Amino acid sequence: MPEPACRRYENLQLAGSILDRMLKILGRLFAYLRPYRGRVVVGLGFVFAWVYVDRLLPFIARAAVDVATGKAPTDVAGRLPPLLRPLVSSTAAVTGYAILYLEVALFSIFVLFFMRWILITISHKAIRDMRDKFFDHLLRLDFSFYNRTSTGDLMTRATNDLAAVRMVLGPGVMQGFGTVIGIPLALYYMFSISPTLFLMTLWPLPIIFFVGRRLARITEKLLAQFFQQNHQHLDQHH
Repeated sequence: MPEPACRRYENLQLAGSILDRMLKILGRLFAYLRPYRGRVVVGLGFVFAWVYVDRLLPFIARAAVDVATGKAPTDVAGRLPPLLRPLVSSTAAVTGYAILYLEVALFSIFVLFFMRWILITISHKAIRDMRDKFFDHLLRLDFSFYNRTSTGDLMTRATNDLAAVRMVLGPGVMQGFGTVIGIPLALYYMFSISPTLFLMTLWPLPIIFFVGRRLARITEKLLAQFFQQNHQHLDQHH
């Protein structure tokens, strides 16, 4: 195998092992959410409700604009999503849609509050369990460990590092799940409004995909080189 191709293959193997290691670490982190899985399901339900309700606001604004520009109220009401049709009269004026917009916005804020309260509270509880386990592990270590480990490193593990983990288990889960739901829902609404505009919006995606793949390859190569140098540095010191 030529040298560049061989090096590229080794870099890809190293990058694959790094990705596999990251997935295993995430699996170990999410294991701390298992004692609270019931609350997690409720919190994710609020995420779904918030994403869905928040996507309804543009439809209400469009209906108000259509009525204000002279379109027939019955036609405007018929173009609303099925969930909104029972909430507004078929002959509603701009004021009716403004009131409906305010009601839906307030309900969205209500759902958003409980979504964040439940999931972020769970993340704090999970980090508390992780910190307790970390402290119990420190108590079982011998004195030689503390002779070769600085107190600052241990404090960083117990504070800054666990705070970063909490961001993954709390806002990370919340935003990740919201993105997974929100993108397909937004694409569905875009297509239902105008298939032509939907296709015109999506045509740059192949270009973005191609550029993203190129950047991903460059990033994988840089990461592989970094970790390879890091391993060599550790081997030299051991």
